[in-house]
Amino acid sequence: MPDATDAPNVADAADELLLLGLLSGSSMYGYQLNDVIEHHLPMFWRLKPSTAYSRLDRLSARGLVETKTERVGKRPERKVYDLTEAGRARFEQLLRANLRSADVPSPVGDLGVLFYRALPVDEVQALLAERRTATANQRPRLSELVERHPPLSAGRLVAEHSLAHLDAELAWLDGVLERDLTAPAEPAAPAEGAR
Repeated sequence: MPDATDAPNVADAADELLLLGLLSGSSMYGYQLNDVIEHHLPMFWRLKPSTAYSRLDRLSARGLVETKTERVGKRPERKVYDLTEAGRARFEQLLRANLRSADVPSPVGDLGVLFYRALPVDEVQALLAERRTATANQRPRLSELVERHPPLSAGRLVAEHSLAHLDAELAWLDGVLERDLTAPAEPAAPAEGAR
């Protein structure tokens, strides 16, 4: 049985968990899968339709997903995806690994922070202020998602977690925007045991 690290990278494993999880309830057309991802999960996960189809093809080639072709009436044929027993086992394995993982979130936005000194400070402050405004504008929608779901539902727990991350991001941005970004950077303390 493959282990949870068999996917080429963390994003592939997460996409695999998402697709297998969606199929764990019932078989679905590719369009249905993409519709759920696009309309019900956009604040939590981004997966382009072309990437989803590519991942589904790989899951099928690995024997985790069964693909059938169906025709309804005079409509064009379409693929229906369903979990195999191996796919269900893989889903449960990935689910357990994901629930126990203690990964530190690493937002893509932190890449720009690594190199902020390459831009004029006033521009950096303006860009971070824009980021703060855009982040704050997401809060009402997330709060509404929290309230829309019953207590202890999976949807509510995910929305609450996302809201906690958003609030932490806002607090961090407030702290950064209060700092004097023109001050020289302090040298990093040497790692313990380093000479």
